[in-house]
Amino acid sequence: MFDNQTPRRPVECISDLLKYDPVLRITSQQCLVHNYLRECLPENLPYMLPEPELHAQQLSIPQDSHAVNETPS
Repeated sequence: MFDNQTPRRPVECISDLLKYDPVLRITSQQCLVHNYLRECLPENLPYMLPEPELHAQQLSIPQDSHAVNETPS
């Protein structure tokens, strides 16, 4: 599937993710600590959270949005 010049570690990671048997397949947590990803990421990469205001705006649902499906009384 990959040519001989493809680095071994990414192929191993992808192969482990695509295993058919769930017992043999790596989890997302295991993938995140896989040697391939660990060697590619900078050690001090900051974790960025969304800004609270922007996140709150995306989650807000207008009060009138439920009125569309209600029948009049």
